[in-house]
Amino acid sequence: YDSREKSRAVYKSSDGGETWQPASQGLPERGLSALAADPLTPGLVYVGEAQGGIFKSDDGGEKWQAIGDGLPESQIQFLVFDPTTPGTLYAGVLHQWLFKSVDGGDMWSGATSGLSGTRLTSLAIDPLAPELLYAAMWPNEVFRSTDGGLNWEAFENGLPRTTLLIQAIRLGQATRLMAVEVDNSIFRDKNKPLGVYISDDGGLTWWMTSSGVMGALLNVLVLSPNDPNVLYLGTSRGLFKGVIHWGG
Repeated sequence: YDSREKSRAVYKSSDGGETWQPASQGLPERGLSALAADPLTPGLVYVGEAQGGIFKSDDGGEKWQAIGDGLPESQIQFLVFDPTTPGTLYAGVLHQWLFKSVDGGDMWSGATSGLSGTRLTSLAIDPLAPELLYAAMWPNEVFRSTDGGLNWEAFENGLPRTTLLIQAIRLGQATRLMAVEVDNSIFRDKNKPLGVYISDDGGLTWWMTSSGVMGALLNVLVLSPNDPNVLYLGTSRGLFKGVIHWGG
């Protein structure tokens, strides 16, 4: 999607990104701040607005309709689907933390008990145990929930006291986690690479490696769905691709 001042729209590609077409019929002319496609239902797509509110399309973006009773009127920072449970998804809301829906986004309720901090920056879900969630909170804490977001506890175990984006994958029987520094300070050391922190045991212990990306601010972290060793970082200096060597 494109959320620039003069072009606030969703675009769709059917040829692997070679060409793009608008897919915004029914969307308001306001800034968009989040987009997610349901991994269990082809063609089901959701977008979040910068001014609050969620829209849903069940035909791959051809038409959109407003949903979201129970959400506050604040920016939708991200949308994350439960990878195994149809109709369950989470929304990160600016200054309001986390909300959860179990009916495809029609009704929402808070999922914040035990969370603290200023702003939720990312949410990771265990791919095979979706009740296990990890949340990164600005400025410098990571939390874990073992009951699908009903309750949270602080969860650091070697992570730095800095802002992070976090993702989870499952390799074999182990939950593997990755956290990457955001560090959006205006005083950032331009000679310091973004730190990448990896856990092979579900977050009990972490080890650090360097991204090699110097003097950049991190906007997006994505682990390849086709190769769990491939990492993409969307930064203020552009898109970077790296290879991760998981232990264990």
